[in-house]
Amino acid sequence: MKWRSKIFIGAAILFVAANLYLLFKDNSKVARSLYVPQWTTAKEQNIRETMKTEGVTAPLEEQPVYYDERKGSFEGFLVKKGEEVQSGKTLFYYSTDNYEDAIAVLESERKSLENQLDALENKWDDLNDIDYDSSRSVLDDELLINDYSVEIDLYQTEVEINRLESEIEKYDEQIASIDKKLPQLEEVSDINGVVKSINQDLSNPVITIVSKESMVEGMLSEAEQSKVEPGMEVTVTLSNSNKTYKGSIQEVAHFPEDEPKVKKESEYPFTVVLDKKVENLAHGTHVDVKIVKKAVANAITVPYDSIDKAGKTKSVYVLENGKVQKQKVTTGLHVNSIQQIKKGLKEGETLANKPLQFQKGNPTFYTPMQVKKWEKNMYQDIRKKEMLKQLSKGFLSF
Repeated sequence: MKWRSKIFIGAAILFVAANLYLLFKDNSKVARSLYVPQWTTAKEQNIRETMKTEGVTAPLEEQPVYYDERKGSFEGFLVKKGEEVQSGKTLFYYSTDNYEDAIAVLESERKSLENQLDALENKWDDLNDIDYDSSRSVLDDELLINDYSVEIDLYQTEVEINRLESEIEKYDEQIASIDKKLPQLEEVSDINGVVKSINQDLSNPVITIVSKESMVEGMLSEAEQSKVEPGMEVTVTLSNSNKTYKGSIQEVAHFPEDEPKVKKESEYPFTVVLDKKVENLAHGTHVDVKIVKKAVANAITVPYDSIDKAGKTKSVYVLENGKVQKQKVTTGLHVNSIQQIKKGLKEGETLANKPLQFQKGNPTFYTPMQVKKWEKNMYQDIRKKEMLKQLSKGFLSF
């Protein structure tokens, strides 16, 4: 038998014998030691609590265009279904004949008033040119009456001039009002997009314009609706594809999509706005939606199963310098098998994967021998005496 095999067998026998002796010895420290089969370390990482649902792409904007018969008669469409249009593009015209006729009538009446005003202004100038002697005797009754008559005529003429000026001003306002309507006798697109539909029978909306940019629409259950809020981060993934896009919740409806029924769960619409414009993304494309409900950056985390829960008190079992220390912690976000530690633990600290059982104090611990991790080069160059010395030291370190 080779010497290495003899050393290994001897070490194994010595290990078993030493452990049995220490285990059954009175007041043995090993009896108060804890076996820790698995351990881990506190890590710093970003964690997110997410919720998955489904959605479908839809136009980011939609402009319904209405025909208003009060503006005039319809003159015809200037766009076709499927045509791409820019903001400001004329979609259709109204007839302007009625408006132009109304302006002509108002301008004719205004011209008549202006002629009357010119005549009165000439009369007023003539009355002012009449020269009379203010030093005339009050005994000259005939002259005095004549002077009073001129003054009254001046006053009446001035009143009539003011009235005509006011009337002419009203006509100006009416004409200006109709002039403002003339540019409105054409309907234009307010957005850059595509003509989605045209109703040739002039039923409203007579034209619908949709933007080429997309958003995402979906439905939430009653339980989900209360947990989703506008502004939450969203990742959108195209179905059967690896392409993903970032966005955020734009709106969550407070009223169900359909009329509520007692025996049927309600569904609530929600919309997602994408951060960037996606080229060539057809409306109606099905997508997977992942909503980030909560997120913590640079969180200290441990396995959720490592937490010992006793009422409101939560603890972990820290392994340090061969001792076990039960340490109280304050927990935060819990996501799947990961638990955030807000207070009581630092990154890199070693702890047991599962809660440990002991009465008090800080007992020592021992872990399983990792035989599979032994390699020949670990002991190949070690002298026999040194190997035995180290093995004995390890066995008796309890």
